[in-house]
Amino acid sequence: MHRKIPVLWALCLVLCILVLIEFCLVIVTKRTEPQVIPPLPKLRNVSAIDSKEAERLYRAAKRNEQRLSRVRNVCTKRPELSNATSRAEFWVSPRTSLAFCVVPKVGCTSWKRTIRFIEHDPQTFEYPSDISRFMVHYGDFKTIHKLKLTEGGQGKWIDPALKFMFSRDPYTRLWSAYLDKFVLPDFWHTARNAIPVVRQNVTKRALKCGHDLTFEEFVRYNYDHSGFKADPKLNEHFQTVLYNCNPCKHDFDVIGAAETFDEDTNLVLASAQTLGVIPKNPKDSRLEREITDLVDYNLDIVKQTHLHGNISVDCVGLDAVGRRLWEVFQYNGYLGDYVPFPGAYLKKVTDKKYHNEYKLFLKTVIFDTRKSVTTKTLDNWKEQRTKSMRNAFRSLPKRIMKQFQEMYDVDFDLFRYEKYPVWLESRDKN
Repeated sequence: MHRKIPVLWALCLVLCILVLIEFCLVIVTKRTEPQVIPPLPKLRNVSAIDSKEAERLYRAAKRNEQRLSRVRNVCTKRPELSNATSRAEFWVSPRTSLAFCVVPKVGCTSWKRTIRFIEHDPQTFEYPSDISRFMVHYGDFKTIHKLKLTEGGQGKWIDPALKFMFSRDPYTRLWSAYLDKFVLPDFWHTARNAIPVVRQNVTKRALKCGHDLTFEEFVRYNYDHSGFKADPKLNEHFQTVLYNCNPCKHDFDVIGAAETFDEDTNLVLASAQTLGVIPKNPKDSRLEREITDLVDYNLDIVKQTHLHGNISVDCVGLDAVGRRLWEVFQYNGYLGDYVPFPGAYLKKVTDKKYHNEYKLFLKTVIFDTRKSVTTKTLDNWKEQRTKSMRNAFRSLPKRIMKQFQEMYDVDFDLFRYEKYPVWLESRDKN
């Protein structure tokens, strides 16, 4: 019996040593190997580049599941939404089996550019950013399927694809649409029809140009002409997200948001096994691309008035549009609101109507101005974007504000945006 005790002690010691070794190996492994990420829920063919990217994708996928759950709950509580008219325009990429439902002013230019690049449609480019904004929206199609579910018979392309859409806070979306379409001249031909409806004592120039529709008039006109009609009078840029892509009617795999655009975009690309495959121009930044797109597109309207409701060239001269662009860049926080428009510098090309030179000069001034200030100053300029949007809504009379909130009530509910944000409390008008 006494002889067995040392043997037992020896066995116990060996076991303890083995347990200790295994414990140390586990600690070392955890420190040296990336954490294993659980499978991404309800997404096919997801391949991550590295562990950090996998973590971001997993976070985006969990957020997507929460959004889908939220939408399902709201659609169940509000069954009338399933029958609401939906424009449902899809861009389908046959190469990747992606079906993008278009919601204007929610990153649709970026996604259309990506799909055109993937499909080499209408031609091959080195980078997606090389595709101009005009070509993105108005270029011909070779392989992309541009479909509307309302036309019938399109399900064979859309049903098997991964269907996705993006939402955006109604406050920022509508303000962005107003700047892009009415402060800038893209929709002045539409404003010519809206102004007489919402304004008394209309000037001849306003009827001719449609250049001075105010934000309050814009919101009022939207409310009076909104609704889920088969042939609506209100353009899709200003209609609700629900009208453009009704998630109560169409079964989406991914619902992204403008507020988390990059992570949600990567989630979609990963599901199509194209994450990391699409090259990014190292010399190009998103902000510079936005500035370049807006300058080129809006100054081209000066030459292409026939594509924009035949606006008179007297309304959209180089100087007039250049000043509007400068104003919008200040609203968007790209330029300080105290930085004066360089009219004297641009005069020599304005007077001679050098169209391409004017575009180049204006972009050069903007980029040089940004390079000449500190990072702190650029950060301060960014705050103007939020400030300008909030001030625009605070300036609305309460009656008009209620009309806006009523019109977009369904978007607030479906996509969980604040209908009554705290910043609205400091209002001056009755």
